[in-house]
Amino acid sequence: MRQFLEPPIQGVVLQTYGAGNLPTNRPDLIEELRKAVERGVLIVNCTQCSKGSVYYAYESATELQRIGVCSGLDMTIEAALMKVRDFGILENCSFFF
Repeated sequence: MRQFLEPPIQGVVLQTYGAGNLPTNRPDLIEELRKAVERGVLIVNCTQCSKGSVYYAYESATELQRIGVCSGLDMTIEAALMKVRDFGILENCSFFF
C-alpha cells in the first residue's frame, strides 16, 4: 500500500466492504492512507455492494472519515474514477460530490 500511494499518485478510489469498511485488524493500512491524505492524495471510499452506499457508522469507516477520506456515497466505482480523473485534487470533499 505504501508504494502504491507514493507520488505521482494523486487520487485513489477504494472499493470497501459493506457500508465503506476496511479490515479493522490492519492499522497499517489506515496509517498509510492517513499519510497519503496529508500529502494531498484524494482518496474516495466506495462500497463494493451493488446497492447501498458508504455510511460512516462502523468503527473502520468512521476512522476513514476521521483521517480525511472522502465518502463516495452511492457512486459506482466507475463514476468515482471519472470524477477523480476529471476534477483532480480538491481541498474539500464537499466540492467534489
